[in-house]
Amino acid sequence: MTLFRFAVLMAVVLTSACDGGSRDGAVRDTAVDCRKFGFSATQESETGRAWGGRGWQSCAVSMPLPGGDESLYATLFLPGDLRPEEAALPAVVIGPGAWPLSDKATLDIQERYHWAAQELASYGYVALTVNPRGFVNSAPENAEDYDEYVEALSLGLSYLVGRDNPVAWRIDARNLGLAGHSLSARVSSVLQSEIGGLAAIVAWDNLASDARGDAGSYARGNDRFGAPAVAVQPRVPAMGQASDSYESGIGMDFTEEDKKTAFNVWRSHGLESMQVVFAGADHGSWSYSLRDDPRIEPPALSSLRVYQYFTRAWFDLHLRGRVSAISKLTTPYVEGMGPQQLYSSSYLSALYLTDMASYDCADLRSGCGF
Repeated sequence: MTLFRFAVLMAVVLTSACDGGSRDGAVRDTAVDCRKFGFSATQESETGRAWGGRGWQSCAVSMPLPGGDESLYATLFLPGDLRPEEAALPAVVIGPGAWPLSDKATLDIQERYHWAAQELASYGYVALTVNPRGFVNSAPENAEDYDEYVEALSLGLSYLVGRDNPVAWRIDARNLGLAGHSLSARVSSVLQSEIGGLAAIVAWDNLASDARGDAGSYARGNDRFGAPAVAVQPRVPAMGQASDSYESGIGMDFTEEDKKTAFNVWRSHGLESMQVVFAGADHGSWSYSLRDDPRIEPPALSSLRVYQYFTRAWFDLHLRGRVSAISKLTTPYVEGMGPQQLYSSSYLSALYLTDMASYDCADLRSGCGF
């Protein structure tokens, strides 16, 4: 089902609290007044990180599921200094990793990815983080985790451009992105071939060539969340970001090429792609709660900055067509780290660009003559 057919089926209501942050952590007046959605708004002084840019603002969202009796919880982020007439903004839905523990119903898992949404919004994007079924404020579980994550990310995309979204007119429906961690990374890899309007994806550990995962996935295809064995059909540019390890106890031999498994599939289809394997990163590195530590002290701060640096550069290139993003993707130094410190020495990172520039680098750590 395409995004636009799916959107017709969805009736979505934006609700609840609104808060704002800026690069210095100060609360700012918001251009989007959450009270107009029928609820009392509060200007809560949650500390914003010093990402720079325009600052951000956010509203809580309740997204009704088909039938209207149940909903999923999400948070919508927009630029903090949104101009009244500002429109045609690129938009990104961010999906969480899976959570196998029993405290799922009390966990606001989408909040662990606010670091990415806040930074994107601070640089002119609309971003939406979503709670799939079973998590706090969302409907109870009723299917396999994989299907519920497909539902959550699809609903998020349809919400962004749906007629019931009061700020849908600000969004460019032709330039939507997906970013997802772990299970959501696999779901994003699949949905990019099925949903119209998607222009690029970023998969945090990791881009996959099969719904169940592959040799580049953290669990190396050992799916435990009900995913079908479906080969991915690459359609849009994709970036994979990967950890420097695999799940313990897998008992398989590894090669330096393994993390590039899906990248190689994208490349074979002639689609722009990038694989970044970060030195020292583990599977949970992309999941970080601001509520646990709103200050985000090092080392988490430096790591998240690097992950977001590449994430935004990829979306800047493919959702905004910014040539300047190419130099960001090819520079040997990011956040003060050179390629020897940035990229894994065990698994290869790679870049394949064909449109505004031509790069075919099989080993970013070696520099490829950049």
